[in-house]
Amino acid sequence: MTAFNEHTLISHAAHAGFHIDPIDLDTVTTTLDDRAAVDAHLNRRPHPGAPTPLETAATALGVDFARRYRHAWHQAVDQRPITYTTPVLYLTATITS
Repeated sequence: MTAFNEHTLISHAAHAGFHIDPIDLDTVTTTLDDRAAVDAHLNRRPHPGAPTPLETAATALGVDFARRYRHAWHQAVDQRPITYTTPVLYLTATITS
């Protein structure tokens, strides 16, 4: 769920009849130290029913590309840990009467 920003989320929630209490923006920093961590990341579903990053790559660009993509991540982590930061939005929504 990254195709929107906090303003869009609040707007959609308000349109659906919710009142948004103060929101908190944060970031989560993750470091992948080895190939096993890379494989766990590339095969993780962001939510139930969602495709993994490797499944998304295979569907959009082909199985061969997904294989090369995984290999590139392995080569990168063999040289040094991979660190990335993910934005996180926390909000509380209540139904307005």
